[in-house]
Amino acid sequence: MNSATFVENFSRGTLKDGQSSASLSHEIHEDGTRILINYGTPIAFILFDGTAAVTDEKYSVTTSKHVNRVRSCFEWTARVQMTAKEIDQAYGVHLYGRMGNRAREDSLWTLQAIDLSA
Repeated sequence: MNSATFVENFSRGTLKDGQSSASLSHEIHEDGTRILINYGTPIAFILFDGTAAVTDEKYSVTTSKHVNRVRSCFEWTARVQMTAKEIDQAYGVHLYGRMGNRAREDSLWTLQAIDLSA
C-alpha cells in the first residue's frame, strides 16, 4: 500500500494495529486512540471521542506531505490549537506520556472534532 492510501485508511480508521507502509506506521491504544507515526515521530492522531489532531510542527518535505494528506482527509472548520501537554490535561489520555520522547510536550497540534461514523 502506498503512503497516500495508508494515510487515507488511517483517517477512515481501517488500519490494523501495527500496520505500516514504508516510513509510516500506525498504533491503536486500549482506549481506541489511533496514532500515525512517520519515522518514529507522531504526526497525527484520532482520539477515542472523535477528535482528530495533526501536528503543526515543521518537518522534512516528505513528512510535511504526509501531514498535509491527513489534513486533506478531514473538514477543518471549528479547529483549536493546543500543545501536547494541554491535550493530556484536557482529555486525560496521557498522550504525551504514551508518545514518550517522540513528541515534545510543547509541540503544537491542531484539533478538530470529526464524525467517526462516516
